[in-house]
Amino acid sequence: MKSFSSEHDQQTKINGGHKLWLKLPFILSAVLVGIVSVSFAKLSESATETFVHIIQLSHYWTLLLTPLAFVLSRFIVLKGAPAAAGSGIPQAMAALDLERTTSESAIILGKLLSVRIIGIKILSNLVCLFGGKYISHGRQ
Repeated sequence: MKSFSSEHDQQTKINGGHKLWLKLPFILSAVLVGIVSVSFAKLSESATETFVHIIQLSHYWTLLLTPLAFVLSRFIVLKGAPAAAGSGIPQAMAALDLERTTSESAIILGKLLSVRIIGIKILSNLVCLFGGKYISHGRQ
């Protein structure tokens, strides 16, 4: 006959494993966000260093690179994901206010916040940094 304590220990082991499955998506998401953040920081630093290196050769490169990078960045946003324009704060606030129960809300939420928008924002920022833009660290 099993004692209560051994049954309780066995049930705790089962439930503990079940709870890990519930936590796994959050853990993996946190790891992914960390990888993307560190990669973006490294790429940003490389883009800025490349710009500095180029203008050390001749300051006149700034007259070509900066406007070209800004126009290319805008083109990337307009063609890739127009919803990526701006800081993204109003879109995030609107997404938080949406009712998540309706299918219409899910469609709107997908248009406001998506992996595509994040990718376009990262790419356009890197292009701007290559052109000499300084990213201000405000509310974003």
